[in-house]
Amino acid sequence: AFEGFRVYDLVRTGRVVGTLPATSPKLILPIPQREINNNSLLTQNAGY
Repeated sequence: AFEGFRVYDLVRTGRVVGTLPATSPKLILPIPQREINNNSLLTQNAGY
């Protein structure tokens, strides 16, 4: 446990749930306000 092999353990035991699409809200994070202030072409990600 805790050796960094969890993904292999999940595959070996058949408990892999699947993958998340790249547009999943669980993967999209807010853009820091400082970055938005410095680049007027950026817009905040939806939901933030």
